[in-house]
Amino acid sequence: MIKQELAVLLETISFFFVGLICMAGSDCSKAFLNSLKNLNKSELTCGNEGGKGDIAMSKFSQAGKYPSLQLIVNHDDGAREFLYSESDSASLKEAAKNKWQVISMKNDWKKVFSDN
Repeated sequence: MIKQELAVLLETISFFFVGLICMAGSDCSKAFLNSLKNLNKSELTCGNEGGKGDIAMSKFSQAGKYPSLQLIVNHDDGAREFLYSESDSASLKEAAKNKWQVISMKNDWKKVFSDN
């Protein structure tokens, strides 16, 4: 049991540090794959449109032997949040091709920011 809990902890820590690396503007694809080489694949990933590393993360997760869920958040609500999209729509094309769930901020989110 402890070995399994340690593996989950290491995976969680790995995702945290990969997130920091990606936010710092590094090559997210390489960082993600290198950090998870020896760990179990995640059953759930959630990335953003425009994140090349998020495409790699979702593909890696989907390639596991267990059922999995890949989510891509589409930042398509310029009225409530900063609107941005990829010039080549790579994330949305990959989502359609691989049957990942796309979450539209405009159509699927009732509230983007709290009232406080």
